[in-house]
Amino acid sequence: MKVLGSSVNLPTDHIDLSIHGNLVAQIADLVKGLFMGTVRDQITDNVNKALRDSVPPALNKLIAEQKGETMIYNHMDLDWSIDSVPTINPQTLSFGIKGLFYPEKQGEVAPTVTVPKMPFKDSTSTSKF
Repeated sequence: MKVLGSSVNLPTDHIDLSIHGNLVAQIADLVKGLFMGTVRDQITDNVNKALRDSVPPALNKLIAEQKGETMIYNHMDLDWSIDSVPTINPQTLSFGIKGLFYPEKQGEVAPTVTVPKMPFKDSTSTSKF
């Protein structure tokens, strides 16, 4: 996963900056409005940097550790591995998962019937299905 861009809007009226201390701190508190924009910009830059640089590797690691399987409920696992290459276009990202539930201690048992192809909803189509 790679983040191509992020947009964080932190309204200045949602930032509360209090400065306490001696006379210098009191003077700084009086003029804090002058540097509030700089503080806001620094916060926004750090959030965008984290979204771009820290979140993707952490999510990639978490997904990789799952190995396409997750314990869902009460010792039931789900194999959500992807069977084919995803289809990506400007409007959609579509992919299929194996979607096989199985008891944790018994392992996967493939179904004896062919799984039907699932329909795909295309929001650009006038079709209601």
